[in-house]
Amino acid sequence: MFIKGKSIMKKINFKTMMSTTILGMFLVGCGGADKILSEIEEDIKAAEKNSSSIFTFINATNDMANFYSRPLGITDEIYSSEYEVASILEADVSEPYTYKWNEHLSHSEFAITDSASLSKKDKITFTIENDKAYSGIAWLDNNKYSLSIVSVVSNPSSDNYAIRFFSTIDQNIFVGISDTSLVAAVKGEITATFIFDNCVDLDVINDNESNFCQIANAGESYIAVIGLNGKVTLAQESF
Repeated sequence: MFIKGKSIMKKINFKTMMSTTILGMFLVGCGGADKILSEIEEDIKAAEKNSSSIFTFINATNDMANFYSRPLGITDEIYSSEYEVASILEADVSEPYTYKWNEHLSHSEFAITDSASLSKKDKITFTIENDKAYSGIAWLDNNKYSLSIVSVVSNPSSDNYAIRFFSTIDQNIFVGISDTSLVAAVKGEITATFIFDNCVDLDVINDNESNFCQIANAGESYIAVIGLNGKVTLAQESF
C-alpha cells in the first residue's frame, strides 16, 4: 500500500481569478483564452492549502487500484502521479490520508483506476468540508469501476461495535446465523448504523466469513463493503 501527500503554500487572488475567467470567455476564438485558463489552473494548483479533510480509501474491486484527488477546475489528465494519493491492493484499505485544499476550492475531483492497465476508470466530483472525514470506496458496478464517497460517522458508545453496510447490488443483509434480514441494502448507497454488543455477531455476513473480530475494537465504527460474489471488505471509519 502506497500513500502520499504534499502541500504547496502560495496566496491566490480569487477576485482576480474570477475576473480573468470571465475575460477568458470573451477571448474565445481570439487566441487569448487558452493562456488565461492556463494561468488560472496554475493559480489553482499553487493555492495555499489552508483547509484539510481526512480520507480513508477502500478498494473493493478485483484489482490493485490507484486513487487520485485534486481541486475541481484543472483540465489536464487526473490519472497521473501528480494527483495520485494512494495505491491499494485488492480488498485492502489505506491508512488515513490528509487531503489539503484551499478554503475557496472545496469542490474537488476524485478518481480511481486499476494499477496494472490504467484502463478501468471512474471519477466523480464531491464537495468537501474542512476538518471532516470521508471514506472513498472503489467498487464494481456490473464489472465496471465505480467510486463513491461517504462521510464518516462515529460510534457514540465505547463498549460496543458500530457498523454500516455498502453493497454493490440491491440485496438483503444477514449477519451471523440469523435468517432474518438486518436491512435491505440499496446498490451504491450506505446504510444506517447498526450497533452490536459482540464482535462475533459480525464474523459472518451474508454467509461469508468477514473475520470482523480480527480487526474490530469496541468503541469504533466500521464499514462493510459487500461485493458481487459476497466478499466482504471491512474498513474502520477514521477521523
